[in-house]
Amino acid sequence: MELTINYIQPRKPRAGPEKSKPDPDETYRYTDQGEHLLRYRLVPHAGSWQDAGVVREAGTQNPIPGVKISVQRGAYRVAVTDQRGEYRITQLPPGSYRISVTKDGYAFRWVHDVKVTAEGSALDIELSPAAVLNLEVTNQAGEPAVGKLHLGFIPKSEDGQRLGTSVTTDGRGRAVYRQGMPGEYELLFSIEGVGSARMTRTLEVGEQSIAVRLE
Repeated sequence: MELTINYIQPRKPRAGPEKSKPDPDETYRYTDQGEHLLRYRLVPHAGSWQDAGVVREAGTQNPIPGVKISVQRGAYRVAVTDQRGEYRITQLPPGSYRISVTKDGYAFRWVHDVKVTAEGSALDIELSPAAVLNLEVTNQAGEPAVGKLHLGFIPKSEDGQRLGTSVTTDGRGRAVYRQGMPGEYELLFSIEGVGSARMTRTLEVGEQSIAVRLE
């Protein structure tokens, strides 16, 4: 594709550096830069996702705005979907990448072994509604545990996805994780200096409460 631009350079006074105001008794030289015609050929950057990828909701196929797409492994790029659910990521060297796809209310998702070529790539992604976990965390004495709570999800099924993340509990030991992945998991919980816990739970779409006692 070729782009043509008409560019007009306006007249500019050329005065000596010591002159801050025109002197009526002195003649100044003006240079008219004239009109220029510029032509550019636009070439996609090697490895650019020149066609927009789209993130949709599984089932309804509705586009999802505000989804964060993070490309990891060897490079790090981030994009956010627009109102049409579209996103673009540029300047990725050809290779294989891992992508995380996140938005509150939708299950966290990894996409592995995404191939990017020199000709460019595009990837459409589906997200499913999340299991929203309302957590109430206490220490060994039964008091609210306050701090950064580390969460681990270990799937019981072969097609499940492992995940490590964190949330911060409030003064009552409560926190909400809004990107839970439905399915059966071994859940790991820990707050540094307080304790840890583990349990097996089947997570379902929608809100559910979980009481966690750290020991």
